[in-house]
Amino acid sequence: MVVNYNTDRLIVLHFPRNGGGKFISLCLALDKNMLHQDRRAAVRKMNGKSTKQEAFEFSCSIINQDSDVHKELGCWPFAGFDASVPPDDQTAKANDLWSAVSRQHWYFFMVKHPQDYNFDHYPNAHHIAFKNYEWILKDRNSMDSQQTKHTGNIEFDQESIRNQSLFKNEISNLYTYFKLDEPDWNNIEQLRNLWLNNYKKGFVHD
Repeated sequence: MVVNYNTDRLIVLHFPRNGGGKFISLCLALDKNMLHQDRRAAVRKMNGKSTKQEAFEFSCSIINQDSDVHKELGCWPFAGFDASVPPDDQTAKANDLWSAVSRQHWYFFMVKHPQDYNFDHYPNAHHIAFKNYEWILKDRNSMDSQQTKHTGNIEFDQESIRNQSLFKNEISNLYTYFKLDEPDWNNIEQLRNLWLNNYKKGFVHD
């Protein structure tokens, strides 16, 4: 696959496994310039067929599932690999969607846990470093105690999820950083409440 390693649309999320970072990607993906980490949703948006309401409903559907175990979006279905794969092997594993998103103008996400390889071979990627996620790990009975080490282009405070005003400030900082339109704050608040009601569930990756 032809991969554009110089893309400036890749956003790497740095957090320990179970740290809740993908929730923030669901909030960002409400914007017309951000892709969900899902093949069907991403292709629809790139083809101009996705509305703001559809993007919101899709984010809600990932968080609020009628099951004791909910399905999480994953790097493997989206890209054909994840950050545990050595950089030299990623091109061979990359699927057609990864090749396509690396050569267009929408932002897209990948996750990097502390034990994974860095995305240094994407020199123009953006890096969001998460902090204060320990309460999420505790509530999820997570054994992953490794800390994120990447300083990031921008930080996100997971403690803010517990407070509407603080969360709005943190999300606003991200929307400003990526030069996105101001989101519908009612939708953001609905996602925050949905996540708080569901984050203790176990989950499986798509």
